[in-house]
Amino acid sequence: MTWTRSNSVGQGAGSAPAALARRAVRWGAAGVATAAAVATGLGGVTAASAATAISFPVPCSVTALNAALALSPSNTILVLKPGCFYVTGSALSNINRNLTIVGSNDTIRETGVHTILHINHAQVGISQLTFTGGDGSGSEPGAIHNVGGTLSLTSTTFSDNDGGYGGAIQNSSGGSLTISSSTFADNDASTIRGGGAIADLNSSTTTVTGTTFFDNEGGNGGAIYNYSGILTFPTSTAQSTFRDNTADGGGVFGNGGAIANRSGQTNVDNANFVGNSANNNGGALYNVGGVSTISNSGFSGNRADNGGAIYTSTSLNLVGDNISGNRASLRGGGIYVRNGHTTLSQNTLVVGNFAGITGGGIYRQSGTVSFTTGAAIGINFPNNCTGLICV
Repeated sequence: MTWTRSNSVGQGAGSAPAALARRAVRWGAAGVATAAAVATGLGGVTAASAATAISFPVPCSVTALNAALALSPSNTILVLKPGCFYVTGSALSNINRNLTIVGSNDTIRETGVHTILHINHAQVGISQLTFTGGDGSGSEPGAIHNVGGTLSLTSTTFSDNDGGYGGAIQNSSGGSLTISSSTFADNDASTIRGGGAIADLNSSTTTVTGTTFFDNEGGNGGAIYNYSGILTFPTSTAQSTFRDNTADGGGVFGNGGAIANRSGQTNVDNANFVGNSANNNGGALYNVGGVSTISNSGFSGNRADNGGAIYTSTSLNLVGDNISGNRASLRGGGIYVRNGHTTLSQNTLVVGNFAGITGGGIYRQSGTVSFTTGAAIGINFPNNCTGLICV
């Protein structure tokens, strides 16, 4: 037995819940076999088990989508009709059980002042969707709040969302967030908060591969704010890119144009940081109270008052990185070391950076800096220092 999509429920139609229930019964037997076929193309995004899941088609209707989110049994795979625009003036139904949402170049657009989707302690997979227009109030994010759940995103786009902590996504309360082959563009967190695209908070874990962060803004962390969590870009041939993100807060804010790591652990491999900026410290990376390891990555054209590319006051390991062409209006054109220990290894190179006052390459206020395994500092401007590192 096979199913076909039904488009009988129009925008705003009140019959969606009943129709959903009827179709679920009609397709129940076939759903198990269909789910296995759908799951084959989903890879890691599938939250539902193919052996037990029911696959359910969702037409181009917000009413139908909300009904599916609210009424589908756990482990259902919701398959959206290709190219739909789901326009809503309120938040979608909360997800509090395991679901997989399979899009096909679909868009969910929020027109009110709401976080688009809340996930509460559930396992959820989402693919090939665009979330836009989300507007979270207070500390809420714009598009998705993952509260203690396990959320996997594949080939998903977040654009023009606004929030408090997390312009697009907030991952909190020990949540697990995995992102691959996705895009975050023009998202904005409140200037007194953090994470223009993502806020990873309070013992949560975020893992990212092959994803682009472009033109996002946040008070701390123009793209990502990691507070007491674990942020990882694992070793991968798929490079992630941070371009033209801005930390635009004032006062003690405005740190980490791309990433602000505060009291957390950040491990980044194979990323490119280009043209990011911070009003205060760390044009690309701000590392305070936590531990960061950045490997096989490039920093160029980033700028800040202090630490044109990187500002650190705790443990920082740079492994096989290239830090060149960055600019600080005050000190540390490449790196500003306020405290802690910074290690440069495996041919990490600091060259061609500029500072307005001193420390064109590296400025060390306190703490220690060591070079191992071929790491080097080249010509930076100005070179008005004793030795290669300004103190």
